[in-house]
Amino acid sequence: MKIWILSSNRWNSAITEYALSMARSLKEGGHDVLFMPLCGSPAHTRAEQLGLTVVPLETFQLRPGVVRELRQRTIKHAPSLLITCGGLEQTLSLWIPNVRKLRFRGERFRSFSPFRKLVHKLSHHQVAGFLVPCVVLANELQSFSEKPIHPIVIGLDDSYWRHLPKPSQRPTCLIFGRFDPIKGHREFMVLWKQILSQYAQRFSGEVRPLLQIVGRNENLTKQDLLNAADALGIRDDVEILEGHVQNPAELLSSAAIGIIPSLGSEVICRVAQEFLLCGTPILVSKAGALREVLFESAGICSTLAEHDIPEIVSFLHAAIAEDLFVRTERSQKAKQRFSFEGMRSQLEKIL
Repeated sequence: MKIWILSSNRWNSAITEYALSMARSLKEGGHDVLFMPLCGSPAHTRAEQLGLTVVPLETFQLRPGVVRELRQRTIKHAPSLLITCGGLEQTLSLWIPNVRKLRFRGERFRSFSPFRKLVHKLSHHQVAGFLVPCVVLANELQSFSEKPIHPIVIGLDDSYWRHLPKPSQRPTCLIFGRFDPIKGHREFMVLWKQILSQYAQRFSGEVRPLLQIVGRNENLTKQDLLNAADALGIRDDVEILEGHVQNPAELLSSAAIGIIPSLGSEVICRVAQEFLLCGTPILVSKAGALREVLFESAGICSTLAEHDIPEIVSFLHAAIAEDLFVRTERSQKAKQRFSFEGMRSQLEKIL
């Protein structure tokens, strides 16, 4: 099939990641994929680096020149399907006739008002259906649309995200991703102090685990996190690493557990999937769709409250004792669910 994917995102968001994953998974399956990003955006740069066929647009604003260019291109190349990933390209697509359209939605709804529902219905009257990354979002969308809704989890590069363990002297519990208040770093450190206390009581004589937080500053700095650790008196049990990671798959593989303590959002749960592809079990909060990522032996979903500490300590101790076979088996199970091949298989059922 000839498939066009339009992405107006100006930044490297999770929606950008999903659009690129769709393009890569479909291309690997032999489809003729054209990726149309905003010119100069991270999606533009990354798509070219990935070897995708790219035609960038200077703007996705509804302008006569842009509409004319797209209409002429569709007449010449006759795409089988057009997938939009945002509001701007969705509005633009209304002016492109005689092409089947799907809309990807990767954000939660902020309003459920009758007016919002009417606007949504009118702006999507041409689409054949919706793609969403999780069941949580599918359930929300059902109140807005009577059209088919297809939850398809994002696919990742399992040749990159794979089990690459590196021995460490101290068991590490890893939070990986940007430093942002919504990600719950500081709140988890409060719980970490109590986890350490109970761990020492139950497993005296064993090496104390280390909480490692790795990522980039975004609305929260490394110093903010260090100050929080100092205030709790756990500076020796917390390590903060800021900036680019040379080999993230090795980092994730070497952790005893991966932790995603997010307070909200999390509808495209990429980091949780990366941990599992690397064979590492995860402890996740109940935010968004995080619990949907779990499968048997993948990890636990928790409210991350004080009454959950005994379960978390037991989970952590068992994870530290895991052998190579268990980790490899978890990685293989994750590959069946979160690879490009798995994503393509789900997409092809509805294409």
